[in-house]
Amino acid sequence: MLLPSCSDQQVESDLVERKGVAYTINSQIPFTGVVPDYYDNGQLRSTSPYVGGKLQGLQQTYFQIKDDTPNGSIDSGPLKSQENFVDGKKDGFAQYYLKNGQLESKKHFTGGKQDGAQLIYRKNGSLDSKKHFKDGKENGLQETYHKNGQLSASWNLKEEVKHGPCEEYYKNGQLQYGGHYVDGKIFHKEHYSETGEVIFN
Repeated sequence: MLLPSCSDQQVESDLVERKGVAYTINSQIPFTGVVPDYYDNGQLRSTSPYVGGKLQGLQQTYFQIKDDTPNGSIDSGPLKSQENFVDGKKDGFAQYYLKNGQLESKKHFTGGKQDGAQLIYRKNGSLDSKKHFKDGKENGLQETYHKNGQLSASWNLKEEVKHGPCEEYYKNGQLQYGGHYVDGKIFHKEHYSETGEVIFN
């Protein structure tokens, strides 16, 4: 059943897409409003804002959870993701969460392509990796971290190919490996012990 038009809200099944633009059924006017979607148990799955038939604004998704309350009174589970859209494409910061509410990752998009920093977190909240993207490809400084917070590895990419310094570290922070790449080819490398002595190069 369609909701009253004055509410500016439709359920997902009430929309049809034509050439990348969303319309309500039997309408020739691109849809503007908020679209909720639901799990089979009635809990909210997502809310999607549209302007002129295209996603525009903050889209949010939610986890489905077991509902043991009388009559299933839980409206939605924990927040699962937040993604911003401009003219139907992801644009701006996006955040993704674990079921316990812990931030799992944070990304940035420009015109539908991943761009800028991406942060990935472990279940305990510590940073696992920090990578950079350009036009949807890994580009620039890439870093991973040990569980104790120390830098584990650092390298630079040029259009997803190693280019520049590449370093790996022991958990105590001591340099374990140092190398230098040019267009994916290694030109210099050295290996170190945990006390800083050169093992071989």
